[in-house]
Amino acid sequence: MANRDAQFPTGAMNPAGEDYACEQDGLLAGDGDAATRWFGWGGANVSQTPMSPGIDPEGTTPHLVRAAYRKQFSKSLSWKEIVDEHFSQGSIRGSVFNLCSATLGAGALSLPFAVKGMGVALGLLLTVLCGFTTVFSIHLLILARTATGLSSYEEISAHLFGSTAAGFVEFGIVSFCFGTGVAYCKTLMDFLEPLLEQMEITEWMDEKKALAVVWVCMLLPLSMLKSMNALRFSSLFGVMTIAYLVITIAVHATRSVLNGEDAGKPSPRELEFWVQTDVAGIIQAFPIIMFAYTCQVNVFSIFDELERASRQRMVKVTNRSVALCFLLYSLVGVFGFLEFRLHTCGNVLQNFIADFKAGAVGVVLMYVAIALTIVMSFPLIVYPCRCTLEAVALRYFPPSDFRHAMWTVLISGGSMGIAMLVPNISVVFQLVGGTSSALVCFVLPALFAIRLHIYSDAPFYRAAVYALAVGGVVSGALSTALTLMQLASPAHHPLSGSCKPLN
Repeated sequence: MANRDAQFPTGAMNPAGEDYACEQDGLLAGDGDAATRWFGWGGANVSQTPMSPGIDPEGTTPHLVRAAYRKQFSKSLSWKEIVDEHFSQGSIRGSVFNLCSATLGAGALSLPFAVKGMGVALGLLLTVLCGFTTVFSIHLLILARTATGLSSYEEISAHLFGSTAAGFVEFGIVSFCFGTGVAYCKTLMDFLEPLLEQMEITEWMDEKKALAVVWVCMLLPLSMLKSMNALRFSSLFGVMTIAYLVITIAVHATRSVLNGEDAGKPSPRELEFWVQTDVAGIIQAFPIIMFAYTCQVNVFSIFDELERASRQRMVKVTNRSVALCFLLYSLVGVFGFLEFRLHTCGNVLQNFIADFKAGAVGVVLMYVAIALTIVMSFPLIVYPCRCTLEAVALRYFPPSDFRHAMWTVLISGGSMGIAMLVPNISVVFQLVGGTSSALVCFVLPALFAIRLHIYSDAPFYRAAVYALAVGGVVSGALSTALTLMQLASPAHHPLSGSCKPLN
């Protein structure tokens, strides 16, 4: 997503992870560095900036002197320096931004579809519930980090449960990253389909062939990079893209309501608008929200880089980040459903195809921004998967450039191939959210707390820990089973229905 991330989707279009064997490459995908390290900017002291050559204050008219100073000042106080000042590495603001970039991602594209399966009131309630459980699980991870002195899922799992458990956890994280890669490729396919129709070349080029071309020309070469430093700014761009997505959907829906356009059923006067009565549909939609909040594997690196790191300061970072993500997720989910109702697609971008074809500037920019974000973030998905697999291979074989290329082709090519087979991006989020997201983000933090006897003398919190573990297992298992049943019998799954743009 996390966000082995990439903040996705995303976690989220940006995944992240712990210290892997590829640390020497100079980048750990989604390791939570602040914006300064993404761009490598430094600050010049404005007060020490000299006048431009050739400017003599005593022999120049006052307005020219002021113009020269303004010009020199604008050069010195760059946008990068302003961001550096307010979002410096290890600060509260910088850490909040890093955690947001790890959380926000491609999962936001399916949130209107999740609201469709739950209803507005229940969808918001479960979004709040997921937000609280995310905060609680992060708190448990920090307590486990403090108690053990270890700073990764694998290390803590190996310390508490043995090397076999650590291997299982690594598999879960790799599965999450791979699933996110599939979701990214599927999103690109959804973008390419209307583009090819506009270009009128669908007779000899469909979206699958176009995706293969994009993979060969862009995704694969970028994924081959051994250092991701050049792509680190994709996290910042991804957060801005999600914010723009929210604004575009909200404006579009508000304009439709003010114009009196009928979005169809259910209407706000019907119960199904607020709360869906189909329990199976609710269970199946829930892992989409779980996936959207996935960010826990970024927590250790963000905490370690936090200035004057403490549980109290990390609580501030967590609360503010999750609150911001909740606000954006609520807006995109509710406004997306309000606009399209039963026509809401698994990927809300598909609902805007008519506007895209009509050349609506705002929608076209939204498509382009999301497509660029996916292309730049995709290598950050491949990176942790490759590092994990290479770490295992290094136990038996020496380093090899051939193996680096082999892992890259298998991971990126496999993501593309599976994306061509899945019917909808929401299916990917349901499967990943119900399996690896539930395990890594909710079940494991609770198991760490149980094994370390955290809150053993606080009955309420102890019960909450067990509820987090049991709830993660039950909701993940039920949603995964329903999603597999959907794939086996598409005509009978709970969230079946039309998906089309409204003209």
